[in-house]
Amino acid sequence: MKIIRRLLVRHAFKGGRFTDNGVDLDVLPDLVAYKNILVELAKELWKKKNPDRERLPWHFEESIMLKFYRIETGSAVVPIERVLEIEDQQELWSDQRDELDDAVDLLGEVASAAANDKPLPETFPNRILPFFETYGRTLREGEYFEYQVAGRAIVTRYNQIARARLAHDAEATYEDRIDLIGTVTMASIRKPRLGVTLQDGREIEANFKPEDEAIVLSALSEHNTAKVRLEGRGIFRGDGTLLRVLDTTTITLLPSGELLFVKDVKPIWEVFNEVIDKIPRKDLENFPKDGSINHDYYLYGLPKRAK
Repeated sequence: MKIIRRLLVRHAFKGGRFTDNGVDLDVLPDLVAYKNILVELAKELWKKKNPDRERLPWHFEESIMLKFYRIETGSAVVPIERVLEIEDQQELWSDQRDELDDAVDLLGEVASAAANDKPLPETFPNRILPFFETYGRTLREGEYFEYQVAGRAIVTRYNQIARARLAHDAEATYEDRIDLIGTVTMASIRKPRLGVTLQDGREIEANFKPEDEAIVLSALSEHNTAKVRLEGRGIFRGDGTLLRVLDTTTITLLPSGELLFVKDVKPIWEVFNEVIDKIPRKDLENFPKDGSINHDYYLYGLPKRAK
């Protein structure tokens, strides 16, 4: 395995407490919040690039490791590097851009637009807005962040004005696609509408097309076992909560409550094999031979079972 490090962005703390080139420990949560926004943005950008994929790649989020190894002068500048383990035979990763790089660029555009009271980029997903509530929370009057993307001359500023603008936008509503699975508990034929109880217990109402009437009635009559999948458009709150369904474009019956098969998800045995392959052989040899019958002993300290 090789460890690759690449500078991603310089995140600077400016003004107030940071003029002595030191980083107050109280502001460290802002770096965590910054990473969280980047990760969520990277997820959304990947989904847009791969509309035919049902799930993110395995360990997508866990593979994003961001670190800083020093603090540079010029107020307090934190050079954030991306760290990745790659196989020896893989191509050199350091020259390849991916969704995380795009997320860094997009976040800079969002911060600049918010600070200057301009429209946010169209590519920015509104679902991310609530994450800005925790980013910049520690800033005091006269303090702000600046970040410069590696290899770029442009410096972007994020201040209390930008945070307030984004927090305001997070309280607004937005329209986006829906993809829901639930149980049909009500249906009206005269004015085609159905009531659906979602998997988390929430109840919603939605319209349906005349050609979907047979599916809806079948799902209603078999509501103890059958489920439906609804696809269409809906109105969401800034935190991503669905407020109401605007339009249903596709209704799919899932007999006996079966879930859709997702071809992109690896079988569980392959996941287990990949995990086992990463454990050094010497550590595997130390595993207890009686773990299958004495797991309570190893997990909770209960007495061993007699052989």
